[in-house]
Amino acid sequence: MMGGALIVFLLARPFRGDVSQRWLDGAILLTLVAILLQLVPLASATRDLLSPAARTFEQQMVIAAGERARTPISLAPDMTLMALAIDLALALAFIGTRLALRHGGLRWLTKSVATIGLPLAPMCIVDHLHLIPALDALWAQERRDLRPWGPFVNRNDFAGWMALATALTLGYLVARLEAHRQNTDAFDPDRALDATGTWLLAALCLTSAGIMVSLSRSGLLGVLVGLTLFFLMGRRRLAPERRKGLAIAIVAILAGGALFANAAAMSSRLQIAMSEGITGRVSEWRQAWPMVTDFWRTGTGVGAFALVMTRYQTSTRLITIAHADCEPLQMAAEGGLLVGVPLLLLAATFVACAARHLRADRTNMFWVRAGAVSGLAAVAAQNLVEMTLRVPATGLLAVTLAAIAVHDREPIG
Repeated sequence: MMGGALIVFLLARPFRGDVSQRWLDGAILLTLVAILLQLVPLASATRDLLSPAARTFEQQMVIAAGERARTPISLAPDMTLMALAIDLALALAFIGTRLALRHGGLRWLTKSVATIGLPLAPMCIVDHLHLIPALDALWAQERRDLRPWGPFVNRNDFAGWMALATALTLGYLVARLEAHRQNTDAFDPDRALDATGTWLLAALCLTSAGIMVSLSRSGLLGVLVGLTLFFLMGRRRLAPERRKGLAIAIVAILAGGALFANAAAMSSRLQIAMSEGITGRVSEWRQAWPMVTDFWRTGTGVGAFALVMTRYQTSTRLITIAHADCEPLQMAAEGGLLVGVPLLLLAATFVACAARHLRADRTNMFWVRAGAVSGLAAVAAQNLVEMTLRVPATGLLAVTLAAIAVHDREPIG
């Protein structure tokens, strides 16, 4: 991924963006520097001052923990270094894609995402439901009791990627429909749903169906948030009758996807959402919260949650809590204020930049931007109770949508 991101970044022609984009790039750089600071070896006295809980953890949990002259803040330097490398690759991919889109390629990029989603959704479903030697050899089963979803380990990771693809595909499909229809013209299905339009519609149906078939409650939450936001952003751009058509289309997408799902299984999972799903999450969050309070200054080190959680877990040890099932909570534990403040600045800057581009866009490309923002909102909502953004494929698609949302305008036809 690093090699591909570097190539995209180097091939993108430089462009001096507006002030909001420069602030955005600065926030990205600041976040990467904050993670890098967790790897800088510090004198023992300085480290104890910045992260007093680190010494306590090592004394209690590390066998033969000796005194070292200089030690980094991160309690798992190898994992933090890996996380920094992945984050750097994602940053290069975001900036490179944004710069490249300034000079064209938006339609190709959005169609490519839809083209990937079209075969990927049914392939992942088939791989989960049936033992296919060729697919099992390609994507090994990590647990005997857990069938993979193609390249995704579990249903939630699969649903997170599909939620991003669904929102972007919907945005591009609406953009094409608006481009093929003038305000005074009646809707002509034959003209609107040409070969490309039909291809996009098929991809949209399959990616949304994938979310439903996965029975991922967090995925369903995400897609509901994303599609609702898409409607709210787009309703002011449409006449009342076409606004109603958009609402009907969004409901049809969800209903059509639900036709492929096991209704009884979905109903059962939704019924136990409170008794098992939320209750289990709250228990994990309560056990992880002391880690946040102990390491509030500089964090445990990005990627060190699973290691440090061994000291704070109070529930049965038959199941290891390897992640917090809440991205903001885990970042608070791993990054503390050192990484958390730059991340908050990055999030706020991105939201402001995306909102400015949405308000300023008077072309049909608005719908593609709205689809990208809706997809990001969907995966953000999902990651309040999951950790799907840490899957490299989902992270890469997310930064691609982020680049689409804030790149400089190019007309779409």
